[in-house]
Amino acid sequence: MSKHLPKAGARSDQGPVRTANEDAFWISDDQTPLEYGALYLVADGVGGQEHGAVAAQQAAQVISTAFYQMRRSGLTIPQALNDSILQANQAIFERAQAMNVTRMGCTLVAAVQHEGKLHVAHVGDARAYLKMENHLRRLTRDDTWVQKQVDAGIITYEEAANHELRNIVTQVLGNKLDITVHQSAVYELRAGDTYLLCSDGLHGVLSIEQLFMLMKDNSPQAAADAMVKAAIEAQTRDNVTAVVVDSNVKKARRGKVPPSKQTNEKSGVPLWVIVTIATAVVLLLGFLLYRL
Repeated sequence: MSKHLPKAGARSDQGPVRTANEDAFWISDDQTPLEYGALYLVADGVGGQEHGAVAAQQAAQVISTAFYQMRRSGLTIPQALNDSILQANQAIFERAQAMNVTRMGCTLVAAVQHEGKLHVAHVGDARAYLKMENHLRRLTRDDTWVQKQVDAGIITYEEAANHELRNIVTQVLGNKLDITVHQSAVYELRAGDTYLLCSDGLHGVLSIEQLFMLMKDNSPQAAADAMVKAAIEAQTRDNVTAVVVDSNVKKARRGKVPPSKQTNEKSGVPLWVIVTIATAVVLLLGFLLYRL
């Protein structure tokens, strides 16, 4: 089991509009029991609800503690991610009741790197991205009203990105006890892979192309700093947080991976299949003409 700590950088800022920062993040360090996985997370207090900062901070504290307790007890990474996030959800819900608060919640994205593989879980519209050589791939799917419209074929991704209701989330931690934790497919990391966890204050104002360029030639900390600065310059209206992690995996790639802008895009027919079919058709036509 590798105990090597991936190189990470993080930056969080209240932004140019908000009077306080209600985002929180947690990154693994030298004290982390890496034999169970390196955990990273971003939590974003829900705007318009009370004590968003409290919700985000509690999510980070509960998950970072409960995840490793559950791993030590024998749970797999997917199980520990799911159960620790559910435990955080219950803790926030109960704390809101104790504080006599109607609603107090946060969105969350968490990633665990272990033995060359990346596990991602999320609730709400905090996102995870993976930089793979020449492009950035989004790994999460927002819990938002506009995402549901996209899924139903009512609006396009382009329309959703600029929709006036794009910030309406359909699920967060802390508002109710019954939630669904989404987990992405486990990804086998390769040399050069770097991943990003961020709040919507970042991805809401910077395009996937901009995020890629800021990650491309920067160290994790320099990339996180540059992203937050760019979001502020773009006049983000929310708190903004970026956690960037260089996987530092040495395993070579099997081949080039085509860019994917959205998590639901399906890869097309491989070029070699098209060429093989075309060649077979030409040979068949030639044979038939020869027989004639």
